[in-house]
Amino acid sequence: MSTKKKLIIVFCMICGFMCFYLTSLARYKSSSVWNYYLESHGFYFSSDFLGNDVKNVDTLWDGNSVHFNLKNSINDSLITEYDIRYNVTCEVLSDIPATCNLNGTNNSTFTGVLSSNARCINDIDDTDVSSFNKTECEIKGYSWENLVANQDIYFDIVPTEGYELNNVDVSIVVNSVSPYKKSISGTFSLFKNSRDLGSITKSINDYEDFDDLIITNSYDTRKCVNVKFDSSKRIVDFDDSMSNTSIDASGYIKEFNISIDGMSNKKIRFFNKDFSYNYSSDDFIIDETGC
Repeated sequence: MSTKKKLIIVFCMICGFMCFYLTSLARYKSSSVWNYYLESHGFYFSSDFLGNDVKNVDTLWDGNSVHFNLKNSINDSLITEYDIRYNVTCEVLSDIPATCNLNGTNNSTFTGVLSSNARCINDIDDTDVSSFNKTECEIKGYSWENLVANQDIYFDIVPTEGYELNNVDVSIVVNSVSPYKKSISGTFSLFKNSRDLGSITKSINDYEDFDDLIITNSYDTRKCVNVKFDSSKRIVDFDDSMSNTSIDASGYIKEFNISIDGMSNKKIRFFNKDFSYNYSSDDFIIDETGC
C-alpha cells in the first residue's frame, strides 16, 4: 500500500473519531445546559437509583418486588416548591418470557405526581406554628420551608407460567411531564439468590455410654423443633429448656420440643440402654414446630 493511501486512511479515521467525539460532547453539553436551566427555575427531579442511565446490580435478588424512589429535590436545601407530574416505563431487556409490572398492577407504565408540601418552622420561641400559612409564618418572623417528597415505586418481574426465572435485566425510564420535561433512567441487573436461607440439621457425637445429639439452626431467627426418638433404646438427659414432653408406658420421655437461637446449635445428651445397638443420628426425627 502506498504512503498516500495510508495517509488517507489515517485521516479518515481521525475525522471519524472527531465526529463521534464532537457529537457526544454536544449531546453532553446540551443535557448539562438543560439541567442547569431546570435547576435555575427551582425544578429538582431526582432518584437514588436513576439518572443518566444508572447501572444497578443486585446479586441477592429473592424474586420479589424491586423498589426505587423519586424525589422533588437534590438535597435538603434544594427542593421543588410545586407539583411534578411524571410517567414511568418498565421494560424487560433480557430475552426471556416475562413481563415487568409496576406498583402491583398488570401494566408496564405508571403515571404519578410528586406533590409539593411545606411547613412553618419555629427556631426562636415556644409558639405552636403548625397551623400557620406561608404569609402568617413569614410575617411573624418564622421560617417557611419546603419539604422533600420521596415517593417509593416498585416493579415485579412476572415470568410466563412454567418458566423458571433466574437472571433478568430491566430498564426503568421516568419522564417528568409538567411543569418541565426531564428524563432519568436506570438499568437493574437482577441475579436470583440461590443461597441457603436457613435449615435445621442434626448430627451425633457417639461415646461409649452416651451420645450427644447436636441440632443446628442456620436460620437468622430463633426456631422451635420437635424431637422424637425410641425411648426403649435411649434415655434423654432432661433439662428445663425442654417443653411439651410426651411419656411412654414406662414413664420415660419419648418426645419433646426445644428452642434454638438463630445461627446456633443445641447439644442434648442421651444415655444408651442397649449397648449392642448401632446408634446413629437417623434414630432421631427432627421437625420444626411451635414451642
